[in-house]
Amino acid sequence: RSARKSTGRMLSLLLTSQGGLQNSDPFDALEGEFITALVASPPGTRAFVLDVGANDGAWSRNWSPFKRRAEERGHELQVILFEPNPYFADQLRRLARHHNYTFVPAAASSEEGEVFFQAVAGRSKEARIVGSGAGALLSSDAAAEAQPVRVRKLDLAAFVREHVPAGSLSLMKLDVEGAEFELLPWLLAQGALCRLRYIMQEWHLNVVPPERRLAALGQRLAFHSMLRAGCGDAAPAAVHHDDFQPNNFALPVPGIQRVAMEHSSEAGKSKGGVDISQWITRLENNDWAHFASVDTADGRKQLACATASPRCAGSCDYERFACNSSAVFASYKSMLANKIPVVASGLKQRSSAGKWMRTDDTSVVSCACAGGYKPQPQYPAAQFQLTAPHTRRRGPHAANHSP
Repeated sequence: RSARKSTGRMLSLLLTSQGGLQNSDPFDALEGEFITALVASPPGTRAFVLDVGANDGAWSRNWSPFKRRAEERGHELQVILFEPNPYFADQLRRLARHHNYTFVPAAASSEEGEVFFQAVAGRSKEARIVGSGAGALLSSDAAAEAQPVRVRKLDLAAFVREHVPAGSLSLMKLDVEGAEFELLPWLLAQGALCRLRYIMQEWHLNVVPPERRLAALGQRLAFHSMLRAGCGDAAPAAVHHDDFQPNNFALPVPGIQRVAMEHSSEAGKSKGGVDISQWITRLENNDWAHFASVDTADGRKQLACATASPRCAGSCDYERFACNSSAVFASYKSMLANKIPVVASGLKQRSSAGKWMRTDDTSVVSCACAGGYKPQPQYPAAQFQLTAPHTRRRGPHAANHSP
């Protein structure tokens, strides 16, 4: 969405005689950084712009003046468009011929072959790869009009490895209407993401099927840490996230409540029959020691991940939170203060047979009760308060054991 609506805005980037930029739009900052790096590079530099999910080509069209300026300075800027929608094919071919771009009429994938594509002429937003489990959802009237057609799919990782040299100046805009959750793991596993300098990622959590939405959200949250761990020193310099609200928020993520409850301090501990082990107490004490260690100049320096590669641009609330030790500590203390009764949370309890049971499954509950499990009275809240030096009083029915 933002990438497409940047039409005309990127043209407002003004290259000065020193190769600098005059622009205050945060969305354009990543593109501006790419252009500045190209201007400052030695003659003969080859740079690459990959528009994966080019749609009607509006975003790629904006690169034309910068391609000409690059050539005037002795550089080479290759702009490559990927788009499977057959209704845009002729338009994109003309665009490629006029500006000396490369157009690849194919869907980005993890393999070569063919796939059915469903779209309606004049409705760029309503298109999808049939059977992919991702992609923009067709409205009822569009679905009635759309006819599946065979289109090519190509291995994008293989394409990047073949055409984009490692360490080259490159920028990829990936807007594939939900297919990113299948495509990005493949690109990382194949080393393709590690060849790119800049990534502009548009996320589409809300078009992922409900049963896969929790895993997709986890992938979004872990994207930066996966790039750092997977690419090491070759990680992209920066990633721009476009978490457009209608595409990513306000739609339920099945399972997320259970995950939150399972990782709350008191979940599974505020009712009888559930152990509060010394092991958990030790781990919690380790957390407190960790927070004490980062509450120093050296500790805060270690958490300065906002400047580590890849830097975050665009929608960075998740990434900024992870880099803010004060915010993490406040959230941690809040989770300690807000206890969740295990019966209300539907989490794990220990039966008399020593097996973990789920209370949100009626059959499991009756099975546990039939096996002799009897809930104990709720412990007084005071028995679970942290006391200096960060130790927890254990309930009268808790056993000493490690998980």
